[in-house]
Order: sequence, then C-alpha cells, then structure tokens
Amino acid sequence: MEGWDADSDNDGLSDAIELELGTLTFTPDSDGDGILDVDEFGEGFEASDADNDGIEDAMDDDTDGDGIPDADEAGDDDLDTPPADSDGDGTPDYRDDDSDNDGINDDLDNCRTNDNEDQIDTDGDGLGDECDGECNPALTVCDPNAVLWYADTDGDGFGDGNVSELSVAQPAGFVDNDDDCNDNEPTIHPGAAEYCGDTDYDCDKLTNEADSDDAAVWYYDFDDDGFGDPNNFLSACAEPPQYVADDSDCHDNDSTILRHIYDANPIEWSFDGDYVEVSTGVDHACALNTQGQVYCWGESWGWDIRCDDRGVCLNKLPVVTDVGLSPSVVTRNTSVVAVVDDLEDADLDQVEVTFEWFVNESEVSSTDYLDHTNFKKNQVVTIEVTPLNGDEAGTPSVRSVTIGNGSPSLASVSLSPATIKATTRVYANVQGPQDPDGDTISNAYQWYVNGSPVGTGKNSLYHRHYVGGDSIQVAVTPNDGTDSGNAVSASIEVANTLPEPVTFTLTPDSPTTEQSVVASASWSDVDGDTVTTTYNWFVNGTEQATTGDTLPHSAFEKDDTILAHAIANDGHATRPPYFKSITVIDTPPTAPKIRAGQEAAWVGENIKCSVQQWSQDVDRDGISYEWSWTVDGANAGLSTRQITASAPGHWVCTLTATADG
Repeated sequence: MEGWDADSDNDGLSDAIELELGTLTFTPDSDGDGILDVDEFGEGFEASDADNDGIEDAMDDDTDGDGIPDADEAGDDDLDTPPADSDGDGTPDYRDDDSDNDGINDDLDNCRTNDNEDQIDTDGDGLGDECDGECNPALTVCDPNAVLWYADTDGDGFGDGNVSELSVAQPAGFVDNDDDCNDNEPTIHPGAAEYCGDTDYDCDKLTNEADSDDAAVWYYDFDDDGFGDPNNFLSACAEPPQYVADDSDCHDNDSTILRHIYDANPIEWSFDGDYVEVSTGVDHACALNTQGQVYCWGESWGWDIRCDDRGVCLNKLPVVTDVGLSPSVVTRNTSVVAVVDDLEDADLDQVEVTFEWFVNESEVSSTDYLDHTNFKKNQVVTIEVTPLNGDEAGTPSVRSVTIGNGSPSLASVSLSPATIKATTRVYANVQGPQDPDGDTISNAYQWYVNGSPVGTGKNSLYHRHYVGGDSIQVAVTPNDGTDSGNAVSASIEVANTLPEPVTFTLTPDSPTTEQSVVASASWSDVDGDTVTTTYNWFVNGTEQATTGDTLPHSAFEKDDTILAHAIANDGHATRPPYFKSITVIDTPPTAPKIRAGQEAAWVGENIKCSVQQWSQDVDRDGISYEWSWTVDGANAGLSTRQITASAPGHWVCTLTATADG
C-alpha cells in the first residue's frame, strides 16, 4: 500500500485533498469552466461553496448561482489568465452576482459586464445599449462599424439630435455630432458669436450674457450720483445695479461732487451740488460746499487736500493693492482662503475689509474663507475684497480662479487570502474609492516581490512570481481620467510550502530474511528550500530503533510486514510522513550436497548416490527431499537413492530440497 500525496494535475491541490473533497486529480479544472480548481477551492481544508447549493465551487459550473455559467463569466478559457473582474472590486465575475456593480443582478442585467443601471435597450433585442452599441434593427444598417450621423440642415457643422441616420459612410448633409440647438439657423451653434436678447446663439442655454458681442460697458457708481467711476467697469446687456453708462465721476465716494471738467485752464470747470464758493488758480480749482468741506482738483493738487484752515478734512479712500488666493491652484477637494497682501490709506485711517465670494457670479459667502463644498470642477470662484475706513469704501479688489480637477483617492488596499503560499494567487482589494468631482475611477496596480517590480495592470499576481519567505507588495494608484491620486499600498509575507514527494522506494521490494531493506525518497520544494529526510521503520506495527535509510535483516522474519515512513523537513517545517510497506518472503533452503557411489558401472549393476551435506533453512521450516535420475539428459523415471543401471549412458542423480509451505 502507498500513502502517495502527489499533485497529478499540477493544479496546486494535492491528490489526497482532491480525493477527499471529490474534485478530479487528473485535470486542474474539474468542472471545465476555464478556472483553476485551486482558485475556486477556498481557504483551509473547507471547500468553498459561494452559492450554498451544496456543490463545492470547484465542481460547480455556476459558482455564484446567477444562472450564468462560470465558463462565460471567466472571460476566456485560458487557465493562466485570471478570471474576469468587470467592476474591479477584487471579486471575480464568477463569484459576483453583480459583475458590473450597477445594482442590477447578473441574471436580470441586459449587459452584465458594463455599468448600465438604466438598462436602456433601444432596439429591444434583449441586449443593453452598453453592450449592443448603436445598432438598431429598425434601421436598414446594422454593421458593427456603423456610426450614428445627425442631420445638419443649416450647414453650420453641427447636427440635429432629433434627426439621425446609422451608416458606415457619412451621408450627405449629415455630421457626427448632435450639438446644434437650432438646426434651421446657421448663426446659432456652439461657439457662435453671442448677442444681447432672448436668443441663445452659442447653445449654452444662456442669454443676455456679459460676453455678448454687443454688450454695453457700465461704470460703477458707488455714491449714487448718476456718474460712474471710469476705473471700475464691466460689460452687460442690461444696466446692472449700482452701475451707470456715464464714466465721468472724478470722486465716486462723495455724491456732492458730481463731475468736473479740467482742460488746460483750471477755470474751465463745471459742477453740480450745493456749493457756496469756488476759487480758481493757475493750476487748480477748489470748491467749498455748504457742509464746510473743501474739494480741489487740478494738475498740482490732484485730490490730496488734507485739511482746510477751518479744520475740515477731505477723506482719502483706502486701497487694497492686491488680493491673492491660497492655494493658487484650487481643486474640488481644497478649500480656498483670500489673502489681502497690502492695504493703503493716505490719511492713516484704520482700515477694515469685507469679503464677498461668488461662484459663477452667484454670491455664496462673506468670510475670508470658502469651503470646498461650495464649488465644483470647472466653476469660476471670485473673491471681491472691499476696504473700509469708517463709512466710506474704497474700490473693491477682485481675483478669480477656475476650479481644477480634484484628484481621486483610495482609503486603503488589502491583500487576500490571509495566508499566501507559493501555490496561491494573491489578490489586491481596494477600499474607499472616492472622487470629489464624481469622475469614474480606474486603478493602476504595480506589484513588487522583495522590492523588485514584477507585474502591472491586474488586481492579482500569479504564484509563479514568488516562493516562501518572499515579501509581496502592491501599490494601487487611482486615476479619474485627468489626474492620478496618491497610491495606497499593502504587503504580505509568503508562507512556507511543505515539500512534495517525487519518489519513494524500498529495495528490495520483496525481501527475504537474509536481505536488509534500503529506503530512498526524493522531494520537490517550490520554495527552493534544502530538504532533509529521516525514516521511521515499523515491523508488524512495532517501531524500530533505527532512523536511517536501512533496516537490517536481523530485524524481521518471514511473513513480517515492514512499514517505512519518509519524513521531509525543509528547514521551516516537517511535512506529514509519506509511507510504503512490503512483506518479507520465504528464504529457500540451501542446496544439499551429494555424490555418486562409483564413477563407472556396467548395465545391470546397482548405482547409489550418497548425501554429503543436508540442506539448511534459516526460517527453520521443515524440509522434504526428492530423488530423481536422468540418463543422457532424459528423465529415467526413478526416485530412489539407489537404482540398477538398465541401459548404457551417462547417469545423473539429483536431490531436491523443499521447505514446508
């Protein structure tokens, strides 16, 4: 009998385990589904049964019980290629009853490998558009290379989404886009010049936009005197609040000074307001109003009157020289802070600032900080900082930034199964994928063994890359199609794999009591460890003292049963014994020694053989003897020690010894 523990089909499961569990020892794919038994087997010595149907996965052609054969969900019939994992969640499709993670179970999903929670099936053929493409049997063309073309009635290069034709070649009057919002007017299409009015020329669903070609320029009127500040303006189709068409206000923080006109001669001026006295000089002019305030303008004075002789002072408005944003590059997952670089006030007044945040021109906050939850990718964030010295405000300083792409992230990655051996494939399982912009995330996998790169792209690493004692690492980097996020990593040590027997022989395989028995075992070790062998010997169940490879013949007798255990150790662990047994056979008795009574005789003369030495039997069996005679090689038919020579010729006597039994 033999205790052979081989792996006949090289599938990573020993024959003993497969025989116990009912899988096949002669094929690495017992259920013929294109997936290795060892991948379907599960952990430990309990066979996996994913759908709890009583059939272990390695013998179940529908592991997840979704009605779709594993052979279809495996992705191909190549046993070396890992099974398909459509949604990249670490669970292969044949174990996942929702392969594309769209919330629709595979047995109900009309396109189970592509995310299509809406289950759109335009042509009603049972195959969803995500798998079927734009192939509609209601149309005359259903070629895999066909393209959906859209009518371009007005010839502006943009198509009508309501009029289409499926064709391999581009039909006349059709284009490959459906972006036109009015296909009867060639001046209306994406990117067209925009004009004020209720018509949306550039198809962005907006009208009366500030960037319209005919938008008017409006000037900020802070003091509400009907005259605007020429240095503070914007474009708009309609007059915005606090803005006017005039740009002639020279002092827009005081409504009593409506305007001034200064040419080469300072006496050429005009004003509106309640003034009691006006004085002119060579280079400037001054006016005194009823409140006792003095205002001057002109080449040498500018606007820098500090106080008159009656103690009435002219306020100088504060200025924000610059405002910045931190960080300078803002994404969806970074909040932004307004940084006021410098404030100036010529009167040395105490200056405060106010903040107004706008997202796509809509006000959202009035602090110096804007949380990232207020904006999204590609939106424009604007900060308007206004300086105040008391009740009077200076000109706002404005800074805008367009929100960039927010990088995706992964919370962590883990490796499975928990124990990895040199015969086990390792899988990377990502947790917590997030993208602040809601973009689809794809993951890039980089595998390392002992720090050296060995594989990329897949979420699993085949066991041929490592042996026991190696360190496996994986770095997973998320990408949203624009940017890559920070990589997350995990590592695991490869556990020792016990050596497997190659050969085990006992020589001779049918020993007698005069022959010692020699054991010889050879091993394979996938980890490359050095294997040492010890032997345990048993005779009729009794363990013998020797642990070497030879059992001396003095240890056994005829009909004894010899059992040998070969025990392998790879320096890390000892594998269970590999055993073989044989039975000791009978030792033949020694041949007796005889001689004839005389060397020559006559016909009719008696001839007698005598025994010089009787046979010996080491097994102490009883011995019986039988005489026989031949003449010239032919049997003479005589069986006694003494005979009478009945004919001339060469007579030979033979004594045969036979042990009892």
